Amino acid sequence: MSEASSRARTAALLERFPRETLAVRPTPLERLRNLEAHLSVAPLWVKRDDLTGLAFGGNKARKLEFLMAEAKRRRALCVVTTGFPQSNHARDVAVAARRLGLDPVLIIVGKDPRDATGNLLLDQLLGAEIHFAPTVRRAIAGALRVVSSKRLRGKRPYFILPGGSMPVGALGYVDAFLEMHAQFEAMGREMPARQYVALGSGGTLAGLLVGRALTSAHTRLVGVRVVEKRLLRDAAVLRLATRTARLLGRADLRISSSDFDVEDDFVGERYGTSTEEGDLATDAFARREGIFLDPVYTAKSGAAFLEHAESSAFDPRTGALFWHTGGTIALFR
Repeated sequence: MSEASSRARTAALLERFPRETLAVRPTPLERLRNLEAHLSVAPLWVKRDDLTGLAFGGNKARKLEFLMAEAKRRRALCVVTTGFPQSNHARDVAVAARRLGLDPVLIIVGKDPRDATGNLLLDQLLGAEIHFAPTVRRAIAGALRVVSSKRLRGKRPYFILPGGSMPVGALGYVDAFLEMHAQFEAMGREMPARQYVALGSGGTLAGLLVGRALTSAHTRLVGVRVVEKRLLRDAAVLRLATRTARLLGRADLRISSSDFDVEDDFVGERYGTSTEEGDLATDAFARREGIFLDPVYTAKSGAAFLEHAESSAFDPRTGALFWHTGGTIALFR
């Protein structure tokens, strides 16, 4: 079966799921010609999922199209999720909930600051109900208590895991893979042999893995870890990919650790902190291409992308693709 036929069959599987229109799609696929000239390597591409259009853009919009449709199908009146103070996910859940007439409830890991900045400020502007918890574990436990309380009061809550990293959410990046695949085909170009994406809660990479497997595309996915390994094991990504394939009715699909690489050298001190390599990548993208990265996610995945380009790790015929998953608001925190 051709890749185009496989893509059409996968698109048909996705059409069985309800979906809210929240993202601007397709997002641009752009050539990074100035970085190519600077690094003496070509071709280099960027998939601009920072331009998905929900609030300040980013990858969560694609996931929330499916997640919020599921919330509406269940007749939810409120949506509950967790995240850190500068969580793009928490912000976008609040925005999507307001767009669809639902109440957003956020359990934030950390202390209530005297002066909110960045995404937390936006959460407040959106009128989200915000609770604080000292650790991730307590935030999840707190979210479950809130869900139970809301349910008892007839509020019909819908709980979304951090990052929207659950099978329904990962469908957004199965679809994104198909979209990117079609863009390269329309240009008459072979898909890059390597693709780089930030690896936080795992849902984006899991969806891309399923899209790749369903289309039998010849490309290598590289997840650049932005959280400590203890918080997200590679096996968790595989489990999520497998569950997503099963949700699509493809329990026969085999996805293994040999299907992707995880780059562990760019996390830095811990999640949420900037790194020297990330700062250099931010400067390079801004000054060479006029594209802004964020210190938490895309600066770290961008750093891996550029370092591997400089070390001649890419196939000179097809090059590499960088998934810009958004988060720019973190520059203003």
